[in-house]
Amino acid sequence: MTKQELKQLNQSINQNLDTRFKDFSKKIDTRFKDFGRKIDTRFKDFGRKIDDKFKQQEKNFNQKLDDLTVMVKKGFDSVDKRFEQVDKRFEQVDKRFEQVDKRFEQVDKRFEQVDKRFESIEDLIETKLDPIRSEIKSIKDRLDVIEHKIDKLIKTETEDIQSAYLDIEALEKRIISLEIKVRQLQSN
Repeated sequence: MTKQELKQLNQSINQNLDTRFKDFSKKIDTRFKDFGRKIDTRFKDFGRKIDDKFKQQEKNFNQKLDDLTVMVKKGFDSVDKRFEQVDKRFEQVDKRFEQVDKRFEQVDKRFEQVDKRFESIEDLIETKLDPIRSEIKSIKDRLDVIEHKIDKLIKTETEDIQSAYLDIEALEKRIISLEIKVRQLQSN
């Protein structure tokens, strides 16, 4: 083969390769575009399904939230009714406390009156007690003097009794000795 033939063959191979490459590129382009469209379609379908699912979940959530709101409102209504009952009871208790407070005020007034009476009685007792106290002091002083005199008298009497006792003892001894002598004389 000649150079020229080789050149032509080379050109023909190049053209053939170019054509094939272009065809292959077109096919790949077409396949990529188809693949892209399929992916795009699938993503859009997936997105729609997620949106639908999300909307359904949101709808369910909103429904449950509405149900929960109704339940909470009913609960609060019930609690409000109970609080109203409690408030009424507290009002009754407040009225009772007011009555008790009035009674305590009356009792306080009575205690004040009793305190005043006690003060007047104490004053009266004080005025009456002063003379009695001075008389008691006078009696106590007299008793002290009498006690002193009795102590002196007891001391003196004790001394007298002691000397009389000693005299009695001496007499008893003398009687015993005389009795002994009388017996001796009688026996002689």
